Amino acid sequence: MCGGEDLDSYLEEFRSQGQSQCTNVWSKGNIAYRCRTCQTKDSSAICVSCFQGGNHWEHDYVMYHSESGGCCDCGDRGAWRESGFCITHQHVHVGDAAVKEELEKITHSVVRYVLVELLSWVIKLKEEPSYMNWRSMTMIYLSWLQKVCAVDALRNIVCNDIVAIHVSKQSHGNPVSPLDVLLEYLPSMPEKIIEEETTLFLQLLYKNEFKDDFLLVLKNKYEDMIISAVHDKYYLENYKHLDTNLDRVMVQLFNDPDKTTELIHKYNLLELFIGVFCNVVSSSAEK
Repeated sequence: MCGGEDLDSYLEEFRSQGQSQCTNVWSKGNIAYRCRTCQTKDSSAICVSCFQGGNHWEHDYVMYHSESGGCCDCGDRGAWRESGFCITHQHVHVGDAAVKEELEKITHSVVRYVLVELLSWVIKLKEEPSYMNWRSMTMIYLSWLQKVCAVDALRNIVCNDIVAIHVSKQSHGNPVSPLDVLLEYLPSMPEKIIEEETTLFLQLLYKNEFKDDFLLVLKNKYEDMIISAVHDKYYLENYKHLDTNLDRVMVQLFNDPDKTTELIHKYNLLELFIGVFCNVVSSSAEK
């Protein structure tokens, strides 16, 4: 996959070519910045590194501790004025990142192998969430995917393969995509795994085209995620953490006004959300 190089050197080679957008994702409690001079939306924010690498010191900015986490908008013209991009993400001399043609096939093979291995541990964790060895193995594969998704060219491959390949959840089950399994089992995961899976989703959602693929799967899981909290005591105990991370996903999923309008109409999202709300109220009243 790396053409004989170690992974870190391979990734650094991509970074040295420049990236059009920062892909830094932070969790709750981390420091981030808003700059009213540069941001184009109320929810826009940038990471510490991009703030320090930009020209914001005399701007109307605020440093804050993130309550639920977020994603850096530096380099995104839809969220941040180009004059406020840091030196790393200015749209100057940044070409379209791509894996070398001779390495493309093996890269897909490696990514697909990692995804299948990740799913095998996630499925085990669903049955026994407290088993620490299974948590550790899940974290190893999640960390690897997060590492490669920090690079545009490799993130594109993960975006493709996480929906393109199909695996069976059970020995006689119908094959589904890795994304399908990860979202279905997300509520049953330990808190740390929920957070790390969410970070991976946020990295993938930097690619605007992936939002359709993601939402197509999420809309079929969303109601079960919410309704289950009404009926399952264990699930309810874990739900607050799930809800926080779903909020993180929704902010990134709907951060582009034009794309959001398209998604709302394409997938009838208003009907979905109103329907879920009505079902929650109805289920709670029955209890």
